Amino acid sequence: RQRLGRSLASTPPDAEIRQMGAAFERDWDSLQQPPPDECGGRRFVVFSFGSNIFGLGAQLHYLSLVASYAFHTNRTLIAAPQDTWWYASASDCPSRSLECYL
Repeated sequence: RQRLGRSLASTPPDAEIRQMGAAFERDWDSLQQPPPDECGGRRFVVFSFGSNIFGLGAQLHYLSLVASYAFHTNRTLIAAPQDTWWYASASDCPSRSLECYL
């Protein structure tokens, strides 16, 4: 199989790897910035596991559905500050929310 004129099995040249790394760093830095002022009036959706007692895969699927909903309705996704997530240790993360891992 070919992709962009190159075999999928081939390793990108060093220059391309450096370029991809630099692009990642720029994107990561922009994600760490505070939201612009025009986001102040934006609607949001709060994600909470609540009484969801399913496995990790189902919970991450649920998170992806809420993220998709937020994207399609132009809302900001916020993790609930206090939650009951099974996979968060109460001693390591008293809030037991997804924010412990974000």
